[in-house]
Amino acid sequence: MDRKSRLLKQLRLFVRPIVASALLSAVWYFCFFRYGISFLDADESGFTDAVIPLLGTFHAIGAGFVLNKVWTEYIIVQRCIK
Repeated sequence: MDRKSRLLKQLRLFVRPIVASALLSAVWYFCFFRYGISFLDADESGFTDAVIPLLGTFHAIGAGFVLNKVWTEYIIVQRCIK
């Protein structure tokens, strides 16, 4: 029973991202793809060149916050051990 409850608890973590991805994919398919709405070929590379560094920047900022929190907790644990 413990193993089954642990597995269900872990699967619940995946439900929200799966539902959000499915909804966004459905919106994209039914609203944009079926009607041929997309960027012009000339705008595609500019858009991609702007979005990829922006996502990298947001990822780096988020990773910095997480690393800072983990490092702070690590220092607290080390002080408690000594």
